[in-house]
Amino acid sequence: MVKWLHYTPQWCTVAGRVKIGEGKTAEECKEMCKDGCLGVEWWENYNSACYKCTDPPKKIVYLNTNDPAYPPHVFLKSNI
Repeated sequence: MVKWLHYTPQWCTVAGRVKIGEGKTAEECKEMCKDGCLGVEWWENYNSACYKCTDPPKKIVYLNTNDPAYPPHVFLKSNI
């Protein structure tokens, strides 16, 4: 079973992600993270967009509370 580290409100940034779906729950987004995937970025509101984090060290705090999709969540696979 995969253990996940949860960071919110954070995102992987435009330079550190690729879209893999929308209209997903957080659990569905995590399930899309297969071999070679280190983590995902999921947006709780608006379109529930799901992104693969291609460069997790680029994740940063996202403080734009006026964004209709706020808050974003980053789930990274744990090595523990």
